[in-house]
Amino acid sequence: MQYYGQFRAPGEPVAIETSLGYIIVGQAPVLAPSIDNSYYTHCTFGEDNLDNENNVCIGNFLKLEDIPDVKPYTEQEEECESVYRQTTTRDSLGRYIVSLPFKDTPSKLGDSLQASMRRYLSLERKLLLQPEMRQEYDKVIKDYLEKGYLNPCSRNINESSLQYVIPHHGIVRKDKSKTKLRVVLDGSMKSSSGLALNDILQVGPNLQNDLFRIILNFRLLNVAVSADIRQMYLRILVKDEDRKFLSMLYRFDPSEEIKLYEFTRVPFGLCCIPFLAIRTVRQSVTDEGSQFPLAAPVADSDVFTDNLAISCANEETAVELSNQLIKMFHAGGFDLVKFSSNSPEVLSKIPSSHREFEVIEFSPDSYLKILGLNWLPAKDVFTFTVNLRNRECTKRNILSVIARIWDLMGFVAPVTLWAKLIIKSLWANNIDWDETPHPEIVAAWHRFVSELPILENVRIPRHTGIVMECIVSLLEFADASEKAYGGVVYFYMFIFHKQISSLYACLCQIQSGAVTMRVIGKTRIMRWPKRISSRPYSEFTLIKNLRMWSLAKYYRLHFNGSEPLFTKVSFVLAGDWRMLTWNLIVSTLFYFPLVTM
Repeated sequence: MQYYGQFRAPGEPVAIETSLGYIIVGQAPVLAPSIDNSYYTHCTFGEDNLDNENNVCIGNFLKLEDIPDVKPYTEQEEECESVYRQTTTRDSLGRYIVSLPFKDTPSKLGDSLQASMRRYLSLERKLLLQPEMRQEYDKVIKDYLEKGYLNPCSRNINESSLQYVIPHHGIVRKDKSKTKLRVVLDGSMKSSSGLALNDILQVGPNLQNDLFRIILNFRLLNVAVSADIRQMYLRILVKDEDRKFLSMLYRFDPSEEIKLYEFTRVPFGLCCIPFLAIRTVRQSVTDEGSQFPLAAPVADSDVFTDNLAISCANEETAVELSNQLIKMFHAGGFDLVKFSSNSPEVLSKIPSSHREFEVIEFSPDSYLKILGLNWLPAKDVFTFTVNLRNRECTKRNILSVIARIWDLMGFVAPVTLWAKLIIKSLWANNIDWDETPHPEIVAAWHRFVSELPILENVRIPRHTGIVMECIVSLLEFADASEKAYGGVVYFYMFIFHKQISSLYACLCQIQSGAVTMRVIGKTRIMRWPKRISSRPYSEFTLIKNLRMWSLAKYYRLHFNGSEPLFTKVSFVLAGDWRMLTWNLIVSTLFYFPLVTM
């Protein structure tokens, strides 16, 4: 232990180096005692920050390694929830009618027609140059009009009234077999007062379920089922008095007059829409769930945006669950469609209009991803898609590619670690955004890009191997070096059956009563490139994160008697710890009694 304080003034603190870094010891100014004898504790710390204003694009990539935390509602979020409860109603068909959650008076909005008109004319010129896209756009708008999602406005287009005219544009999904174009509204366009519609709307609390947990549960049992809520947002009606703030411009031919339309449903593109949509689905579960005991907990916890994914112990349960889900969502005005399953028997008992035979994507905004995760129901495996373009090797382009790598479960953690180390090298060498990096970084990047398509050949079994009447152990391992540290979690299953089902044997490639299946993997880079960190400390940190974030937390609900019997931690010393030559093996075993599902 060393301390550094030779040049300090009297009364100043001392910096002491410990095995975990520097600590500050000494006197510090404190507040004078208050009348009520309150005590105050102040803590200040510093840390390298990779998420500054110049690299926000990489934030989502790094957040994949973070532990999701549950935060209490803020005052504004509580207010938004209160508005929803007080104003939401249902019509005679059971459909939900919601109000826009304003946080400020709509009268503060200025004129939006002129700016929206300029945006529409620009869009129209673009569509004239792309006949196929124009045809798709007309098709979507006509479909909206026929279904009543959009109505002609009774007001004159030049009439001065309190309204908000929202510009719109189309997003094309060429990888979709059916609806390839989605019309998206831009609620962030400023009106003449300097305020946009999104500026005066509550965002609402984040109600999204944890996708990590959903995929874990999706892998749990041998029969998998997935489905989508068709046009989820457009199934929710908006109150009449709020529809004037959801106006849009359109015409089907440049020779016609531009007309003003109003959305009668919740459109895509406003800041409050995710809250309204998910909150309405949960309200539907609350209102209708008592009639559908199997479907209610699934709809509440295993839906991510408009996608549902769940696994069942057998085909009978999967069929009954699917039918209950269809009926429960229909009772709330939603259509649950695009059912997929690894079981032909399950699919045969679902109406053909509700089936889907495409590859199922698990990556959010998959059309933007360089590396995305897919599920092939017929083979019941996860695969990766790689979408790369040739770009100049600069820091900006490197980060643009890496930021679109999506590997939430850590299936290809060594590959993503390589990308993280390249990021670290860019910052350590102070590379500017449009500067070509050093030759060694360029060489590492070219190798990474050239080998990334190989991941399309990787096949990850969807089913972890858990079957009825088995004992499950969680095995966790971690190790570290000067550059990075990583960990992995395995399932170890012991099955009492003398014979294992063909599906299980095929997936896990076993012929005995025990099997080990990798479930997740995680890696992190060392955040202090100029300081030696404690390697055992890094390993302990990661393995703790794995335990907190992974299986023990989420799978206990599926088993009885889920408390661990013991924890084993062993250290293997290969030299002086200051030279970072520790190896740590951590095994935490959870024993469960017979599972009867």
